[in-house]
Amino acid sequence: MTFRRTKPFHDWLLAAGVIAGLSAASDSRAGMINVAPGSILRPPAGTTAGGALVPAQDLVTDQYKNFGVLFGAPAWTVGAAVIDLGNGTQVWAPVSPGFNGRPYVNFGNSIVVSLVLPGSLIPAATNSLQVEFSNAQPHTALLTAFGGDWRYLGQAWNDAGTGPHGGTLATLAVPRTHYFMIEGTNVPPLEAPVPIPPLPRWGVEQISFSPLTMDAPEPAGLVLSAFGTIGLLASFALARLKASLGGGVFHHAIFPVAISAIIRQ
Repeated sequence: MTFRRTKPFHDWLLAAGVIAGLSAASDSRAGMINVAPGSILRPPAGTTAGGALVPAQDLVTDQYKNFGVLFGAPAWTVGAAVIDLGNGTQVWAPVSPGFNGRPYVNFGNSIVVSLVLPGSLIPAATNSLQVEFSNAQPHTALLTAFGGDWRYLGQAWNDAGTGPHGGTLATLAVPRTHYFMIEGTNVPPLEAPVPIPPLPRWGVEQISFSPLTMDAPEPAGLVLSAFGTIGLLASFALARLKASLGGGVFHHAIFPVAISAIIRQ
């Protein structure tokens, strides 16, 4: 009897090989895998301003999947844009879908990233995460981690020092992070989000994470997935609310404000 290897099995083997290669090429001092806009061969970014339509070559979704990174999330964001902040620094910036089907740069939106086994679409997870922000002073940008079932795992401000490109760092060390959200808010930790003003111009210069492992959602994820987009919006709103209160006590009176702030994007 001859057994035929299926494509998923082939993808898994390919991903395992790429992971080994990425681990060897990662920052040996910190044990982190570093991914930046310039990690793939691409033309110079043609977008610099908020509100500008994103050229097709600057819109990113799965172009970095060989590094284990996908931009965007189902029913939430359309990806991210590679832009030039005007000083020659190329960064990933948030986008919003346009009414004509052309995404545009929106610094008030979030960048949502999911991790996969490199070279595949198989969900993966990390235990350590770091994001370097450009043009964002400490305590003006947030990194929020979620599990494979969109369960909130933790959050950090960009106050963990200076990154290799001179930007500010946000770091998180929580197990089984699969999705994470990146945003610039201008909200000091103890202020309520009424409203949540975005940073005028910001971007992400580098994403770093510890070696990836295959992610298996917890049983609770099967229940949560039934709620679809509603559950996702609630997770994001609660994450922002926690940040705006500096990890303080939940207050039901401002929860609708946080929800509306998420939905209006």
